[in-house]
Amino acid sequence: MTDHRRGADPKDAAPRGASSDAASSSKPRSKRAAILRRTLTGGGLALVVTLLIVVADELGSSLPVLGVAALLAAASVWELGGLGSLALAPRRVGLWAALVAVVGLAWLGVEGSISRGALGGLLVYGAAGAAGLVGHSAAGGREAGRLARTGLLALWVAPALPLMAWIHLDHGTRGLVLLIVLSKVGDIAGYYGGNAFGRHHPFPHLSPGKTTEGCLASLVGGAVCGAALGAANLLPAIREGLSPTLVGLGLGVVINLAAQAGDLVESLAKRRSGVKDSSAALGASGGFLDVVDSLLLTVPVALLAWGLVFV
Repeated sequence: MTDHRRGADPKDAAPRGASSDAASSSKPRSKRAAILRRTLTGGGLALVVTLLIVVADELGSSLPVLGVAALLAAASVWELGGLGSLALAPRRVGLWAALVAVVGLAWLGVEGSISRGALGGLLVYGAAGAAGLVGHSAAGGREAGRLARTGLLALWVAPALPLMAWIHLDHGTRGLVLLIVLSKVGDIAGYYGGNAFGRHHPFPHLSPGKTTEGCLASLVGGAVCGAALGAANLLPAIREGLSPTLVGLGLGVVINLAAQAGDLVESLAKRRSGVKDSSAALGASGGFLDVVDSLLLTVPVALLAWGLVFV
């Protein structure tokens, strides 16, 4: 494979006298090993999520979902607050203030003190943005551009994960599992499809590793998965007159597009901060932000969409 890095010397590709077959075969082996590591990491995380949902169902409460989601959100806020050039002391204060506000409101929603659904979600997102701005400003950050960026980052990273507890409370285990599956199945299909067939790169400056073929594989995977879940009657109870298969297909497409957008938003954040991965906390899968990036946009979409099609 030709090395297209600027200044690369073809003579450096392999030591003199080394077997070209051995050099070329090492790359597929390394690639397969990386795919296997990511698969094992993803499988472990899926097992943890499954156990969480089982515990929540046994207790008959959505508070365990809120607790674990809040911890994941805290890990994401911690990573974002230290992300390269985005790391500013006032910004960290703003992001943590936003998370505290969100978790408090999410808990009130679980307890029934405030309305949930799309309107409740708007309240939570508004509080997150406002808390981010107030926290940043109170910590001494006055520069308008940085202040506005903190507000946007607070809206992006703080509200989504805690609001998964509302999905679980209002639409049960099926509603929460559907959200997680449709958010992540496209990642899996896109990752393997891109590695197998990827040739064209639609976002060379934003996300160089993303391919058109991988994006299409992700979309097809999400649509097929949603339709299959609908056909198998594994969706939450849908509104009268709607086709389960078509509902599943539509949700698969909508959630997948939101998931891919979430991945691109995280790529933009990392590109602006000058880092490759949010951290190395999860080994081959990168950091917490690298894993939950799709959910950061699919949860607000689900808050609206689930209320429209499910009873």
